[in-house]
Amino acid sequence: MSKENIKLLPLSGIVSCYSAIAALILTGFKHGTSQYQGPAQSSTDYTPLLFVSGAVLSQLYAYYWLQSYTTFSEFFRLKKEAKAKKSDKRPPTLADLKYGNHDNLAIRCADRCAGNLLEQLIPFFISMFVYATFVDAGSAARIGWAWFTFRSYYSYAWKRFPLLFASTLPAYCCVWYMMGFAIYSAATA
Repeated sequence: MSKENIKLLPLSGIVSCYSAIAALILTGFKHGTSQYQGPAQSSTDYTPLLFVSGAVLSQLYAYYWLQSYTTFSEFFRLKKEAKAKKSDKRPPTLADLKYGNHDNLAIRCADRCAGNLLEQLIPFFISMFVYATFVDAGSAARIGWAWFTFRSYYSYAWKRFPLLFASTLPAYCCVWYMMGFAIYSAATA
């Protein structure tokens, strides 16, 4: 078995996470959100938010696996290129690529996908659950799905700046909309 087969492990993680996302989307939309009108009154009113939360966390873990897959793929590619060129310059080590001692666009993109999503999770989850608590649980889930959609194509958009703003700015608007209306609703209650 080739050493390159090690990249199949993170690839299986990516496939598993995207399978979970597909299942959560189907289950979430089958379950629906229209029966959850107004502020959450009980724990069951938060049910549609659990599907969104599961999809978002599955996306995060898909990005974590993508980081490993990309690093392994680039490591083996650069190693082959260096061998083919028969250069005296040594190819980067796996540690160089994994821990930032490189200038590799594919790895930087994978790192930014995971890092940026991780940076956005706290404001997103707080605003979604606060909106569900003070404004409307069903709408919080629908806005959460919109936020997830905007974040889902971040890796594609990152490579095509300024298209990146088509992912980040609408997602920021979702967060600020939910938090702003939740604060307003709480202040005027």
